[in-house]
Amino acid sequence: MKTVYSSNKEIAHIWANNDNATINKKASSMSCQFDRLFSYSTCIAEIVGDTVIFNTYSYSPTTSKHQSYAQGAIHGKARINLEIPNYGLSTLVFSQDSFNELVVSTNHKRIAQLLVKAERARLNGGRYQGEAFSIEQNLKQYAALLNLQYTPLDLDQFKGEAVALDKARKVQEKARQAEKIKEQAENLENWRAGADIRAYFEITALRIKNDEIETSKGAKIPLDHAVRAYPLIKRLHDRDLSLDLSSHAIKLGHYTVNRIEKDNLIVGCHKIPYSEIEKIAIQLNLMKEEQTA
Repeated sequence: MKTVYSSNKEIAHIWANNDNATINKKASSMSCQFDRLFSYSTCIAEIVGDTVIFNTYSYSPTTSKHQSYAQGAIHGKARINLEIPNYGLSTLVFSQDSFNELVVSTNHKRIAQLLVKAERARLNGGRYQGEAFSIEQNLKQYAALLNLQYTPLDLDQFKGEAVALDKARKVQEKARQAEKIKEQAENLENWRAGADIRAYFEITALRIKNDEIETSKGAKIPLDHAVRAYPLIKRLHDRDLSLDLSSHAIKLGHYTVNRIEKDNLIVGCHKIPYSEIEKIAIQLNLMKEEQTA
């Protein structure tokens, strides 16, 4: 009997027709056996009597295509669509504990997300509400098919709880973000003062230390190189101009300047704001020299 097929689309139809289901049949990246259809090593669909369980979780563009083949190959059977975001699933038929852990928990989170979107949406609230209702119906159908226990959600109550939790999370996130900004500002101030601080900063900052200009990413250039480059940078900034220097090989220490923009100096992986350059220019009295000139 033939067990290797030329295309994934063909293997989806072979699976749907349920011919000799015990025999493993495969194509390039799909296979089927025991009424189960696999994308690579993960079960994406399984026939149970007159019903097909589809795993609709979006793993990758390729697997999404495989899932589309599976949906298109089935005719005349009831369908249950649920997201089960685990890799390497050998079956979509679960015990009570696995159902609670892998299916209910994941899909309740998805329902909560959709109901929060529905609460906020100006135009698509009904669609999000409908998607949430559809997932709940699929959970009930799955439990009934496999004789598992499932307590249906009161969607109105669940929506209220989900919205309240989302608001609480946003308040906490706002507080954490404010604390993070404060901490970063303190770290940056101490770093500028010369402290050896290894922290992430939103901007590429500059400081003068040990007769060198150092970036917050650890790059260092001689002061005299910066002094020579400053007039050109300032002139372009004042005239609101940019200059591509990729073919000019202008060096700042060991680094090559890629581009000078009105508000940024691009050197390798560094994007240095003009405001940082201006701070250094003030410390070196270059602003005063520019005005005198």
